[in-house]
Amino acid sequence: MGCAGSTAVHAGRMAAIHPGDWVVINGTGGVGLALLQYARQAGGRVIAIGRGGARAQIALEMGAEHIIDVLETSDTVSRVRELTGEGADVVFELLGTQTTMSSALNMLRRRGRMVMLGYTTEAFQSHPIDFIVREITLLGSVGSTLDDLHEAIALLARGVMRSPVAEVLPLESFDAALMKTREGGLDGRIVLAP
Repeated sequence: MGCAGSTAVHAGRMAAIHPGDWVVINGTGGVGLALLQYARQAGGRVIAIGRGGARAQIALEMGAEHIIDVLETSDTVSRVRELTGEGADVVFELLGTQTTMSSALNMLRRRGRMVMLGYTTEAFQSHPIDFIVREITLLGSVGSTLDDLHEAIALLARGVMRSPVAEVLPLESFDAALMKTREGGLDGRIVLAP
């Protein structure tokens, strides 16, 4: 689980998820799936947003109450509001494009918390009134601390968090595993076995 798990714990702690909070996770990669599990163990009700397919199924198995497939749902903001009633308490934004960051902001209920982990070369542009009138909290999260890593390991050891495995290869297949990882599209981690 390593980096994804400790990064998720760090961001999850910053978000201060409370039991019953609606939590949206925009991105179902390694960090997103780890965040999903962290949010569930904190008592959050999770909506995962991704591209459907195997990752959507994994997210459901890990405890997401709802999946929003962006390939089938053009207005994710309206869908989140429909599912939650007033909007999400917390949105984790993992993609970092102007479109997804703006959508994340608009998914939040009054006094919601937006945690930004993803970034690209695009700048986030929003009017301050969007934050002021609705009393939105914007948090940035990067990396993790040693305490976050220890908590991620403890959650993994207790079976609360897990990392999906796409394939197990012999250690001698390191180059092939690295190539598959670089190509992307995996529905989990590649494990090298001695």
